[in-house]
Amino acid sequence: MCTTSPQSQSQTRQPTATPTIAESVDDIFQCPNCSCSLLAAPAQRLNTLPDSCPQCNNTFPRSEDFVDLTIQSGPILPEPLRLLRDLRTAPGRQTLFQLPMVSYAYERGWRKNFSMGGFPGADKEVDLLLDFAPNADLVLDMSCGSGIISRQLATRTPYRRVIAVDYSETMLREAASRARKDVRAPELDLLRADVSALPFKDSVFDVVHSSAALHCWPVVQDGLRELHRVLQPGGRFFATTFSREYPEIGFSALPFGDRLRRRIRDLRRLGARNPYRFFDREELVYLVRAAGFIDVDVTVDRAFAVIRCRKRGA
Repeated sequence: MCTTSPQSQSQTRQPTATPTIAESVDDIFQCPNCSCSLLAAPAQRLNTLPDSCPQCNNTFPRSEDFVDLTIQSGPILPEPLRLLRDLRTAPGRQTLFQLPMVSYAYERGWRKNFSMGGFPGADKEVDLLLDFAPNADLVLDMSCGSGIISRQLATRTPYRRVIAVDYSETMLREAASRARKDVRAPELDLLRADVSALPFKDSVFDVVHSSAALHCWPVVQDGLRELHRVLQPGGRFFATTFSREYPEIGFSALPFGDRLRRRIRDLRRLGARNPYRFFDREELVYLVRAAGFIDVDVTVDRAFAVIRCRKRGA
């Protein structure tokens, strides 16, 4: 979480405190359930957000790693019970990344497999984002996972404040742990939130980024509309995801790879569905435009799909 850096004191007088990044951002939070304004004091310090919404009483659990700003249903359960409940009730494309073993493995080999599909790696993805959106005040890293991109956005870019959001509690804990160990990176603002019901007011972010995530969202259209809502007029959206080529990436290197490829094609003909939603270029263009974005540019290189677009200016 963002914290205020200690201010040095003089024996003769105390200097005027300089606001930290987290203290200098305008009012941005709202209840995801009823859209009631959520004020934090000092301004926008995440650890001073209220424990519940003053209007609808939706509760906001917190830990030392992140604040949970999702819509709560039923009593607040201990984390292991919450995980079991989510694994039983959440859509299939969400549950995998809530497993502790997957969060642990994400930067310990899982993410490297993306290179087989043409993903260039976190460094290059940040370079692509900076080419598209070189300057920004407030940036949302949606579906941040273990923080593999968030840490770079907070460290090597001119962006003033980065808020990293994910639905998976285990991913957020991994992100917090890695951020604490990265001596170069400032402490991240970590939030648990649902992309379909974001806890942010309208038109607050200059840039929204989402890396390898759209295919995991339960309802892609709802997520895109929410990201459009929270972007400022003229704000830019940059995302990467998998094209439909992904399910066959790397099969030739596996034992019985050709047989596995044929089996997947047979299952598709029989109507079997992948738990994830992979896209072709035309579908991505349609979805992004339908959410309200303009100047939509979608490029696909094997399984690597890149979306660049913006919200219409005022």
